[in-house]
Amino acid sequence: MKGFGKEFNQKERKSNASSIKKVDYALAIHAKGDIKQAIIHYNQIIKSGIEDPRVYSALGFIALQNSEIEKAIKYNLKSIVINPKYAPGYSNLGTLFYQIGNYNQAEKYIREAIKINPIVSRSFLTLSEILSKQIELNKAEKEIRKAIHLEPNLKEAYYILSNILMGKEDYNEAEKVIKKVINISPKSPESYFQLHKIYSQAGKLGKARDTLYKTIELDSKFALAYDSLSRFQDCEKDLNFVNKLFSINSKELESNKDKVNILFAKSNILHRKKQYEESADLLMEANSLKLNIYNSTANQVINVSKDYLIKTLELNNKKKLEVEKAQECIFIVGMPRSGSTLIETILNANKKVIGMGERPLIEISLKKILSLKEGSKNNKSLEKLYLHERSKFVKSDHISTDKYLHNYIYLGYILNSIPYAKVIHCFRNPLDNILSIYKANFGEGIRFASSLKDCARVYTNHMKVIKEYQKRFPSNIYSLNYDSLVTEPSIEIKQLIQWLNWEWDQIYLSPQNVNRNIKTASVVQVRSPINSNSVNGWERYRKMLKPAIDELEQDHPTD
Repeated sequence: MKGFGKEFNQKERKSNASSIKKVDYALAIHAKGDIKQAIIHYNQIIKSGIEDPRVYSALGFIALQNSEIEKAIKYNLKSIVINPKYAPGYSNLGTLFYQIGNYNQAEKYIREAIKINPIVSRSFLTLSEILSKQIELNKAEKEIRKAIHLEPNLKEAYYILSNILMGKEDYNEAEKVIKKVINISPKSPESYFQLHKIYSQAGKLGKARDTLYKTIELDSKFALAYDSLSRFQDCEKDLNFVNKLFSINSKELESNKDKVNILFAKSNILHRKKQYEESADLLMEANSLKLNIYNSTANQVINVSKDYLIKTLELNNKKKLEVEKAQECIFIVGMPRSGSTLIETILNANKKVIGMGERPLIEISLKKILSLKEGSKNNKSLEKLYLHERSKFVKSDHISTDKYLHNYIYLGYILNSIPYAKVIHCFRNPLDNILSIYKANFGEGIRFASSLKDCARVYTNHMKVIKEYQKRFPSNIYSLNYDSLVTEPSIEIKQLIQWLNWEWDQIYLSPQNVNRNIKTASVVQVRSPINSNSVNGWERYRKMLKPAIDELEQDHPTD
């Protein structure tokens, strides 16, 4: 038996070397872009009994590219079973759970990846994004600065840092961060586009426009810059800009997202020139293409709202206020593009009001409650959790406006747990509202926006849901018609201020003079005096809106 151990170890080393060689070869094929051959080799490696975490991690990446999230999670879980110290597996799981909105699991796995390998800048970058989604902005800033320390030239990290600083309304610091990137890379159009977002939110629209021009100067096909510029007042009079835009053949662009943005920009210009039929044609083309990128979530939105309507029916609020003076929490709810930003700006004229914008604080608080087991010692009421989240932005003696529009879905929970809350429901002519949504070119957050029929379905459902909540909580919910607001502002605004039990001030009639920051796509519009220009604008697009009209008539047939 002498020498057996040595001989066995030599054989084991040769076997390991052979296994590593096979895996390296498969990974090399994958790196060259031959996915089919890579999958064949990966499966052969697994069948031969070789267990290498890199193989499962690679298969997870392929599954992710095919939008097979569950399969990708399964492969990466296998990679960390094989090697519990395999940092990329944990990092991948963090990214995957982040993508499906499970931020607690995402944070857990990415922190484990950092614990194993604390010098990977991308891990800190991902952790920062996870924390940002949970509105933990101070923690997020701390982590992204670690990423920058590890990799000072990582432009993406500076963009994330500037977004965090914008979320904290520290626009001066956000501007400094991006200007630092511009000093490092002065010909980066992405940096100037990011700078435009900072200036827009800070209300510096002239500077925002200038940085968009600079973006296009550096990259004449930067599609998002064209779309953003097309939303500025009088942009159609800038012939140089218009000629550049219309010289771009969207069909020749490689990215579908770029095609969509150029089509929206052209449609906006044609609308401003009152060429409504041509504008409609481009709008339909843009939204049709966009539906291929983002599937509509109309069914999900409708089903969740109905589900919560039923679940909260049995809740009976017998709660007595435990505080001497309830904190004044105002929720502004409704459809996107229903006038909510204008209303928030009007209310922000009150110096005691802090506008929290569209932060999903209720959603975050509810997720924490629903993730806990019944009877858990950590169980807290929605009120306590929400007020904790609110305290990150608003002092207890100030008034808050929460403009996360989807909060209408959660009104049953909100008004049972926070009975002193005030809810302002914004609504407008359904076809004007649907047209405005269809033209808005929203990102991933509002995925039903590119289907006229689905916009109509969501609109109808949201009106029904809110009417049911109004029956339950008649003194908490105030409905405000946008059309009435912009045609008779002095009457409507005075009635709203009276309902809020505030003292009247003429400043409420001039929201364009309110020096507050605006964080939505309506930033350009609300910097103008109140006007009724968009009322009944749908009539110019009657033919295009037929699917929405049919859907609305189906729900409310004419006599």
